[in-house]
Amino acid sequence: MLAESWEVPSERVESASLLLRREQYRADVPAGARVLTAGIDTQDDRLEILVMGWGAGEESWVVHREALFGDPAKPEVWRELDVLLNRPWHREDKRSAYVQCSLVDALGHKTAAVYAAVVPRQARRLYASFGKSGGASGQSVSQLKVLNTPQGNVMRYVVDPDQVKATIYSRLRIEDKSGPGVIHFPMTVGDAFFTELTSEHLLTERNKYGIPSKRWAMRPGNERNETLDCFGMALAALRIVCPTPSRFEDLASKLEATAPEKPPVRVPRTQDWDGTV
Repeated sequence: MLAESWEVPSERVESASLLLRREQYRADVPAGARVLTAGIDTQDDRLEILVMGWGAGEESWVVHREALFGDPAKPEVWRELDVLLNRPWHREDKRSAYVQCSLVDALGHKTAAVYAAVVPRQARRLYASFGKSGGASGQSVSQLKVLNTPQGNVMRYVVDPDQVKATIYSRLRIEDKSGPGVIHFPMTVGDAFFTELTSEHLLTERNKYGIPSKRWAMRPGNERNETLDCFGMALAALRIVCPTPSRFEDLASKLEATAPEKPPVRVPRTQDWDGTV
């Protein structure tokens, strides 16, 4: 009646507060990050990639964010992805770290192209994934399913975006400097990164009987959520290779014991990832 603006009540995180929490990393992979995974979002003209480092209690560090431009139906952009996923990352202890598992979104009209790309790369733990509310049997990440497709036998996982996003948003609210669930951000990501990461909110709606239900939706004024989707797939990829804390410790210890001693050449990054498309 007063013509004042109104917004449906929702659970959300503000990007401006996260921007203030950026840190100056001493290396691409800080000391606490022991296992690397990646999430890849498929768009019509590019692949969006986020590389994450993980520590005990799923404490996490954003390692790298990049967009690779090219038609996912053609091989060139996938060869660029190979270079990114197979490169050594500079660890704080002067050794090298490598991505251990990656999930790529296969849902949409590029499904056949994604299947064709992942089949020859599955031995390097690059897997196809589908997002499905409710997941498979209520799991945040399903058990592996092998699909017989015209492109070959595809190893595919189903990820519940509702559970994954709820986990990410709950951790974005943690303001501790370190510890289980804490998310760390480097100085190399800027406004566009955090806008995409917080692009959705959890709405509470009621049906005609007054029964409440919740759903994730884009916040008014936001158009892109690739960073959030990539983060969710990187988290799911971690849980594929490290489904329990003991499995995480086993893998992390093995990687640290076998890490090459010669440090890789660190690629300088002089400006923020700005999300330009």
